[in-house]
Amino acid sequence: MIAQPIRIVPLYAGPAAAPVTPVRLTYRGGPLLNAVQVVTAFWGAEWLADEAPLLTQINDFFLYILDSPLMDQLAEYSVPGTQIAHGSLAGTEIITDTQPGSTVTDAEVKNLITFSRLNLQEDSKMRFMKGMDLIFCCNVLIYFDAPSKSRVIDHFFSNLNFGGYFFLGTSESLIKLNDKFHLVHFPGAIGYWKPSLKSGKL
Repeated sequence: MIAQPIRIVPLYAGPAAAPVTPVRLTYRGGPLLNAVQVVTAFWGAEWLADEAPLLTQINDFFLYILDSPLMDQLAEYSVPGTQIAHGSLAGTEIITDTQPGSTVTDAEVKNLITFSRLNLQEDSKMRFMKGMDLIFCCNVLIYFDAPSKSRVIDHFFSNLNFGGYFFLGTSESLIKLNDKFHLVHFPGAIGYWKPSLKSGKL
């Protein structure tokens, strides 16, 4: 004997569900990969022998993901002029060398580094801090008033190379201080990007 299916009858008809509003993403001008290219790298001669089947499985996984409907879902991140599309497996490298090709001594690294003192509120000195690709200024500007913060940040923007990045502390932001930088999200952090000339975002 087949049991009758259970029927659930609501005692109260609630309000109709509101229509689903499509997600509207805001592009902040950061770099986009419209067709990601993956290169897999494997260390050790074992990948040429016993582990060769696993290597093939790993590459097959990327081949599937990069050309699957999962990539189509990323189309919602497309912006005018940049359409997110399927990716590709650009290559595979098996590294069998047991020793590094070259070494760098501590002294050579130290010769590339210059330590100096700088008063961030001394405009005449700040104007000459040019040609930077990366600026970290963490938990410093929290001690400045708003006009001083804005002036220092303007110097940072001017001193950064096009395409450079600026990082603040985790509790700091540029809200109401500067709208020239573009907010960029990184794994576990956020940064501010000075658009490159060819980006058209300046």
